[in-house]
Amino acid sequence: WSLDVFAHIDARRFAAVCETWFSWAGFDTRSESLRTDAGVDIWLHAPKVAGPVAIVRCKHGQSKPVDIQEMRDFHGVVTSCKTAHGTFTTTSTYTPEALQFARDNGIDAVDGPGLLRRIKPASLAGGGLQRTLTS
Repeated sequence: WSLDVFAHIDARRFAAVCETWFSWAGFDTRSESLRTDAGVDIWLHAPKVAGPVAIVRCKHGQSKPVDIQEMRDFHGVVTSCKTAHGTFTTTSTYTPEALQFARDNGIDAVDGPGLLRRIKPASLAGGGLQRTLTS
């Protein structure tokens, strides 16, 4: 696994990688084939909890960092969906202002290298992520 993998897959496959990782982390996931009008790519559900516990936005593209406006927009989505938590995942990075806004508002901002650190141990144990990329 490397950032090159993210550069060579499309946005749909990147969202599938993210969904697989959240599934491995113990969540029941519900993905959207196309991002909803609300701006949600993946809904995360926990056993015995009514409704989603978190939402995920997946942004594929390494050409520019996620900026504060994108993070503000996502915060609005988290608030409007009435979920307890939001995670913004990207193959890119974040501007310092976007990271600060995320920290100040309880948003988990996961960049490409951070996602790689999270998925590598799980992918070594399972192999399911490789199937996600090739199916």
